[in-house]
Amino acid sequence: VDLQSVHWINDTPKSGVYQIRIRHRAPLVDATLTTESDGTVRLAVHDQQRAVAPGQSVVLYDGDVCLGGGIIV
Repeated sequence: VDLQSVHWINDTPKSGVYQIRIRHRAPLVDATLTTESDGTVRLAVHDQQRAVAPGQSVVLYDGDVCLGGGIIV
């Protein structure tokens, strides 16, 4: 899943495993975050998610801490 319009609350997080939420009230799921050399933010979701579509928001967490989010392209 690639993201656009990404906003980080503090510094850009390092590549690694974080938790994401794609839908309001959906459970958090693990995803690996990478930032490409061109600035593209990419998430590799560990478990298949149903009906993920461009335009949906994704929020990224590190435990209880909200790191930021972006829009799926």
